[in-house]
Amino acid sequence: FEVSPVPTGAGVVSGVVRDRVTGEPLANAEVSLGSLLVNGLSRFMLTDENGEYSFENLPLTTVQISASRNTFS
Repeated sequence: FEVSPVPTGAGVVSGVVRDRVTGEPLANAEVSLGSLLVNGLSRFMLTDENGEYSFENLPLTTVQISASRNTFS
């Protein structure tokens, strides 16, 4: 059998993390991206001051994204 390499540098996933109640952008939220289809594809980052994130140079595949932010009083 033959295995073809997954193209890299072709995909971008970006967006804004917002508070579920207020709709305000969330700075410093942890965003994680992974894929069950591409072994080893796992990335993490924090959102910027506007709640924005961008994962670049991704292989063309299906990904899962999650976001969370801990708050301390």
